[in-house]
Amino acid sequence: MARKSRKQINIDKPTNNEFVLIPTAAYIRLSVEDRQNKGDSIETQKYIIQNYINENPKLILYDTYIDYGLSGKILTDPLSTK
Repeated sequence: MARKSRKQINIDKPTNNEFVLIPTAAYIRLSVEDRQNKGDSIETQKYIIQNYINENPKLILYDTYIDYGLSGKILTDPLSTK
């Protein structure tokens, strides 16, 4: 069986004239240590990320994920007798 030439395969690549947007997710985390520093708030991190996305026109914000830094150790176990 003869090999097929890869040159015959058509791959759609963006041309220089096309503008490709990159879906981007923002991940914001506020750890226990960060809660003590007012400059590390959720709002500050959102502002920094949004400015970065605004400065990079190929990026488009898809979604924002916020982790408030709650640990499984902090949450109470409903079956615990403590």
